[in-house]
Amino acid sequence: PGTHNSCALYGTFLAQCQSWTINYQLNAGIRYFDLRLRLNEDKLELQHGPIYQNIEFSDVLKVFSDFLNENNSEFIISLFFI
Repeated sequence: PGTHNSCALYGTFLAQCQSWTINYQLNAGIRYFDLRLRLNEDKLELQHGPIYQNIEFSDVLKVFSDFLNENNSEFIISLFFI
């Protein structure tokens, strides 16, 4: 199972696609993540359209890493758009 615009928690009806954080989605069984990135100076940030989603890619990778370290028989598939 997967989610579309997996980090799109903000932006009202114009940009919000999710109501669960990445960590909550992982714990609910989601294993495919659609991540939309933008380069802002030296950081990769999550966005939906022009709306910043208040999380950096490094934060998402930390959640993924923590989850996989605690659940070593699991896997995560992610599609990135920049």
